[in-house]
Amino acid sequence: MSRIITIARPYANAAFEYARDEGVLANWAEQLEFLALVVKDPQMSCLLDDSRLTRKQRADLLLKVCGDKLDKGAVNLVNLLADNGRLQILPDIFSEFELLRADHEGKIEAVVSSAKEIPALQQKKIIQSLEKRLQKKVTLKCEIDPTLIGGAVIKAGDLVIDGTLKTRLSKMNAALLRQ
Repeated sequence: MSRIITIARPYANAAFEYARDEGVLANWAEQLEFLALVVKDPQMSCLLDDSRLTRKQRADLLLKVCGDKLDKGAVNLVNLLADNGRLQILPDIFSEFELLRADHEGKIEAVVSSAKEIPALQQKKIIQSLEKRLQKKVTLKCEIDPTLIGGAVIKAGDLVIDGTLKTRLSKMNAALLRQ
């Protein structure tokens, strides 16, 4: 997976810089999202993997399915990706593009995994704390992880805050073993 992200990142960076400079970030996000959805479709994915088709035929097929939903820049991206045999990474390009866009707009999504549902007041406090720490507008996504005994793990970009009971017990155990 990390190899795919490494391959997708330069394309996402180029698309983001182009869209930012042209003032069409939202339009490019929509086009990339649409392309990602089309490529992830099981039938389309099989066709794009068909070794009997040339790279040009794969690009033409994808562009035909997309119809008039793509502008000239997005069409050029599809052709470039097809030339390099990289059409299947469009969903990863979209994901990376969205990260760049959110960062540019001063936004970040934080994911909180906990053993049980987090009350609304607690969620609000988590958002306020993260916004203060990260200096960005935070959108919180809560997930229930039944494997956690207690506590929570918060992930926001590169930041990971592990406040699970398991981690606390492990740290306490390590401290006791050092003595």
